[in-house]
Amino acid sequence: MGKNKRILIATALVLAALSAQAVRSSVPLVERPRVELLANDGKAGAAERVRAAIVRGSEVHHWTLQDEQPGQLTLRQQRGAIELLVKVSYDALGYQTQYVSSTGLYYEQTADGGAKIHPTYNNWMKNLDSAIATVLPSIP
Repeated sequence: MGKNKRILIATALVLAALSAQAVRSSVPLVERPRVELLANDGKAGAAERVRAAIVRGSEVHHWTLQDEQPGQLTLRQQRGAIELLVKVSYDALGYQTQYVSSTGLYYEQTADGGAKIHPTYNNWMKNLDSAIATVLPSIP
């Protein structure tokens, strides 16, 4: 067997092992609960304040706004070959995030109706919630 062929086979085996390890490390996709915000105190424009907090908070971790409908934002996170889209539904009293799609996070539906995904997803969502909560008090 030639040297190039052995290198090619060894490379293929390493890539297969890395891919299998990434899939094995999948965890249950944690559906984030609705976040109720108490800081609005019935102020006029409260929904706009929540929207602004979501946008500013998402920018902290380099999310980009992909689409906007009344009461709903679609955010995108891209890091190299990994891409994640989430929907954020909001109103004057709070917001809720929901998984839309991803590339490179090994998303898969499970037999029980749930889903599995790379742990990075759950970390990114926790960080997004934390950033939104941090910026909300600074929104006029």
